[in-house]
Amino acid sequence: MTKFTFRGLDDLLASIRGLPQALAAGTQPTVTKTAERMANALRNELPIRAEQGSPRRKAPGGLRRGVKVKVFDDPRVAKAEVVNTAPHAHLIEYGWTAKGKANRKVEGRYTVSRMAPQFRRQMLSELVPLVDEICQREIE
Repeated sequence: MTKFTFRGLDDLLASIRGLPQALAAGTQPTVTKTAERMANALRNELPIRAEQGSPRRKAPGGLRRGVKVKVFDDPRVAKAEVVNTAPHAHLIEYGWTAKGKANRKVEGRYTVSRMAPQFRRQMLSELVPLVDEICQREIE
């Protein structure tokens, strides 16, 4: 571990001034790559056609085609979101209750809820050494 010597608050502030932007720029590729991996895994897990009793059956594959990765261009943060733009994605994820004659409950699949922690752990294991390296490089 490298020791740093600062002669006053001005030296310390000058050495860490560009750290947030450097961290965001250095970690964004890892964050985006992890989001892409999760999106691909999610596409493979989602059903191709809606279940028989589901409301308004559409063309097959709309749920999988709706999985997208949204990357943000803010230079101060490294951020990517895996989103599903299909209008019925929440029904598959959380389930629904059919009221009326066929009063029944369809359980959700909770696919995103099950996958997210695994990919978050993978991302953090890749980011920890990267953040340490960027901090070392920027503060020197």
